[in-house]
Amino acid sequence: MIEVTVGVIARNEEKHIAKLLRSLLNLNFPKDKYEIIFVDGDSSDATLRIAKQVLSEGNVRYRIIEEGKEAIKRIVKQKIVDEETARNLRFKLNYYGPCFARNLVIEHSDKHAKYIAFIDADCVADKDWLKILYERIKNASKDIAGVGGLRLIAKTNNRMELLINSILTSCIATLGNPAFCRKNTKYVESIPNYNAIYRKNILEREKYDVNLVISDDVELNYRLRRKGYKFLYEPNAKVYHHETSSVKEFLRNMFRYGVNVARVVRKHKRVVRIYVPFSLFFVFSPVLSLICLYLGLACLPAIFYGLYFIIVFLVFAEVLIKTKDFLRAWLVFILLPSQHFAYGLGVLKGLFFDSFIRKD
Repeated sequence: MIEVTVGVIARNEEKHIAKLLRSLLNLNFPKDKYEIIFVDGDSSDATLRIAKQVLSEGNVRYRIIEEGKEAIKRIVKQKIVDEETARNLRFKLNYYGPCFARNLVIEHSDKHAKYIAFIDADCVADKDWLKILYERIKNASKDIAGVGGLRLIAKTNNRMELLINSILTSCIATLGNPAFCRKNTKYVESIPNYNAIYRKNILEREKYDVNLVISDDVELNYRLRRKGYKFLYEPNAKVYHHETSSVKEFLRNMFRYGVNVARVVRKHKRVVRIYVPFSLFFVFSPVLSLICLYLGLACLPAIFYGLYFIIVFLVFAEVLIKTKDFLRAWLVFILLPSQHFAYGLGVLKGLFFDSFIRKD
C-alpha cells in the first residue's frame, strides 16, 4: 500500500531530470510504499520525453501529468467553454506555475498515501533521503506539518556552477540557514520544497495559493506556521542540488525570488523574511549615502559599507575553501552585491509594481 507520494515539478530540465528520477527509483525504501508523480510545466525541451523513458524503466509506481493539458481540461469543465477559450483563460486564472503544479501532485496522490514529499528537478536524492524523512514525520506529534532536510552542492565539472552554488549555500551569506548549514536544532521556520515532506491531510486542506503563481513553499509554510503547525529539521535527509552556471540566469532567479517573497508580504501584510527590509535598504543605500553626506553624516555610510565589505570578504574566504578556485572566487566581490541588488529590485517590484492576483 502506498504510504508516500513523491512529487516532482519540472520545466525545461532535460539536463538533470534523468539523474533525479533514477535516484528516486533507487531509493532505500520499499518500492510498494511510494509512488512518483511527475508534473511537466510546458517544457519546450526533451524533459517530458526523458521522464517517460526513465520512469518506465523502474519498478516504482508513477504518474505523469502535463500541466497544460490538465489546466485546459479543468477550465473546460469549470467554465463550460471550448478548448481554445480555455487555453486563452489559463494564464488569466493562474492555472500554471509551481503553486498550481504542486496542487496537482496533492490532488492526484494515491488515496492511501499519508505523506507527500517534494524534491526539485535539478536535485539528486541521497539513497536514504525518503526513508529518513518518512521515519521522522511518522513518529512526530500531530502539530508537526512537515520535515525538511539539508541541501548540499551536487557534483559538477562546471566551475561557474560550483561558484554560484557555493555563494547561494554560503553559511555566512545566508546567516547560517539550516537548509545549507548543518545545525543542532530541532525546529525550523520553513522547509524549502527541494527537500521536504508534509502530512497529506494538511496539504489537502491548505493547498498552495495559485494566485501567487511562484510563491509556493514560502507562503504555504508561513501560513501553516501562523495556524500553529511546526516544522522539524532533519539534516541527515540530504539532497544534492545543481545550480545554473549562467550569471544572467542567476541574477534573474534572484530577482524572481525577491518578487516571490514580496508577494507573500503583500498577502499577509507582514515581514515574513528578514531579507526583505535589508534588501530594500541595500537597493536604496546609494541614495541614502548621498543624503548622509549632504547632512554631514559621512560616518554612517562608511560604517555600513565597511561592515558589508567584511561580510563579503568572509563569504569570499568560505567560497574559496569550498571551490579551491582562487581566480573565480574573486568574483564573489561582484556576484554577492549583484545578488543582493537583484533580489532587492525583485522585492521592490513585488511590493509596489506587481499585480499578481488576477480575477476571473
